[in-house]
Amino acid sequence: METFKLDIDNAPNVRFTGELVANAANSDNQAIGSSYNGQTGR
Repeated sequence: METFKLDIDNAPNVRFTGELVANAANSDNQAIGSSYNGQTGR
């Protein structure tokens, strides 16, 4: 098991132990992958 920490603005942080089952990230409107159609705002 791994310890995870979520930094939350204007609230206490959350820390828990568990197993990573999914991951998400964001970018500054940079195309990643072959299905990018050139539009932003999703």
